[in-house]
Amino acid sequence: MKPDCIRDISKFSSMDSNRPYFLDTNILYWYCYPNYALLNSNKVHRQSEIYINFVDNLVYNGNPIFTSVYNMSELLYTVEKNEFELYKSKQGTDITLKEFRRITNRSDLKTTLLVCIENIKNICKILDYHSGPDILDEFVSSIDKHHCDNYDYIILKNCIADNKKHIISDDADFATMDGFTLYTANSYALNPTV
Repeated sequence: MKPDCIRDISKFSSMDSNRPYFLDTNILYWYCYPNYALLNSNKVHRQSEIYINFVDNLVYNGNPIFTSVYNMSELLYTVEKNEFELYKSKQGTDITLKEFRRITNRSDLKTTLLVCIENIKNICKILDYHSGPDILDEFVSSIDKHHCDNYDYIILKNCIADNKKHIISDDADFATMDGFTLYTANSYALNPTV
């Protein structure tokens, strides 16, 4: 399986301002999390800039932009883990994530998470997609036909059912599903033989 179409966003510019786009978690991370650059390499910065510029153009052109509660939940967990790593680095300590959650002052983390949520709400309509035993059974039954994890599978299946078929992601696993158009700069998704 593979998407109906895979577009290289470094070479693509949306001309249809009515076309709705769906943002995957990695795009939300780069676009909505202010501290993403503090833990990542220069390669990630170059890669993320392509997506940031693409989403900037969509916002500027007034394209409808969507994401889901699953993506937000995944983002908040990722942000918490990153803030945990930043805290350990800054404090010179080697605590666990559970210990980090018990520290008395979590207001900095709360502020960062609230900024992320507000940034998402400023550009996206948040879709409340569902899951259940049937879609999980379908995921397991088809696991040998794609490389997605269960969250990505649920998100993609809901996007397709909801006609949100223009999906922006840096996740190469998305290139192993069909029924939508993938917008990416991921070299593995663009050229699976690399």
